[in-house]
Amino acid sequence: MGLFDIFKKEMKEFQYCGSGEHLKNDDEMKAMNAEEADAAFKKYKKEILDVYMKEQGFDKYKTSSYVRLNKIGLIEYINLQKEQHGSRTFTVNIALFPLYAPHLFITIGFGDRIGHFVDDNDFWWDYKDMDTARKSFGNVVCALNEYVLPWFEKHNDETLYEEELRNEKYRLGYDSIIWITHIFIKNNDIAGARNYIENIKDMNFYKEATGGRKEYIDNKVKEMQEILAGLDDVKQYIADVKKKNVTEFKLPAKMMENKK
Repeated sequence: MGLFDIFKKEMKEFQYCGSGEHLKNDDEMKAMNAEEADAAFKKYKKEILDVYMKEQGFDKYKTSSYVRLNKIGLIEYINLQKEQHGSRTFTVNIALFPLYAPHLFITIGFGDRIGHFVDDNDFWWDYKDMDTARKSFGNVVCALNEYVLPWFEKHNDETLYEEELRNEKYRLGYDSIIWITHIFIKNNDIAGARNYIENIKDMNFYKEATGGRKEYIDNKVKEMQEILAGLDDVKQYIADVKKKNVTEFKLPAKMMENKK
C-alpha cells in the first residue's frame, strides 16, 4: 500500500484540510509555538512528502523542491513555498520546463500554485503544531496524487504541450518563443524552427504587443535566429544545453541520460 492510499482512507473524496488562509491574525500568532511548528514542518515533510515523492520517482531538489523528467524531456517541478512573515503556512508551486532549452532561471510560468489544479483557488496549508502539520502534509499528498500527477501525465504528449504554449494557456509569456523553437530543434526540424521564427510578426501576440513588449519579442527572435544560424550539430547542441542546465541549476545528473 502506497502513502497516498493511507491518507485517502481518511476521506471519501478530496477536500482541503484547514482554512487555506495565507496569514494568521495577532492572536493566532501569539498562541503558536514557532519552534514546534518548524519542527513539525521538518518532521512531516520528511516522513510524509519526501516518502511519497520518492515512491513517485521524484528526486529531492535543493531544500524545498522535487524534480522528475518526463518522456518528452520536460522537467516536472514541485516546490514548497513558505509564508515569509512567520505565519507558518505553506503552499505548493507546480511547473513544467524543458531540459533541452536554455533558461536564465527556473520559472513556474508553465504551471501554477497547486490550488489552481484543484479548484482554481490559492490554498495555503498550516503547520502550526505536530497534529496540524501531519494532516496538512497528508492532504498535500492527496492533492498531488489526484490533481497534479495526472496533469504531469497528460503533458507527456508533445502535441498538447506545444499547443498550450502557442495558445498561452499558462503565464510563461514571450519566453514561449524559446521553448517552441527548441521543440523543433530537439526534433531535428530546423526548417520548421526557421518557419516558426520567420512568421512570429504575423502572429496576434506580436501584433498586439506595444513598446517594450514588442522590443522584447524582437530580441527573443534575434536570439533564436542566431542559434539557428550557427547550428551545425543539432544533437551536440541539445546535449550541451542539457548539460548546462543540469550543471547551473544543480539538477540530478541522471537527467543527462534521457534521449529526448
